[in-house]
Amino acid sequence: MSGVALPLPAGLKQKDYLNLPLPSLTKVEPVGQVILIWGVGGASSVGATAIQLASASELKVITTASLPNHALVKALGADLVFDYKSPTVVDDIATAIEDAVFVGAYDAIAGSGSFEAVAAIMAKINKFAPVASVLPYDKPTEQFAPKFILAYDIIKEPHRFIGD
Repeated sequence: MSGVALPLPAGLKQKDYLNLPLPSLTKVEPVGQVILIWGVGGASSVGATAIQLASASELKVITTASLPNHALVKALGADLVFDYKSPTVVDDIATAIEDAVFVGAYDAIAGSGSFEAVAAIMAKINKFAPVASVLPYDKPTEQFAPKFILAYDIIKEPHRFIGD
């Protein structure tokens, strides 16, 4: 096997030579931010992944799932889980969010029922926060216009630099 080795000049540390930062060993302290991940999606692969990423990012995760899936989504990192079939789910989630630092919502189902529920929660808490969804929403309003996102979008503007 052949390769190329570049000599490191004397007195120059590798991090300086490569111009790469060293990873920080300081643990990031949670800042109490809350995200809502809506839908039966809390127990699906899309919702499960979103819960894990949000939890790993030190966000407090509020999600919905059917009663049999509550233990699963809590094990994935959800802090609060609500039954999406409950007649009071919108009010219950709005109450849980109203005094929090709310950073946004992700609709992992993107069906008419989930769009309506997330829109109702956003209206009740009366806070501006971004909403993303796995499918486009065909009835956006000034107050509720979820952004349709795909992993593929990483290679398009304005994020192209990340994918390059």
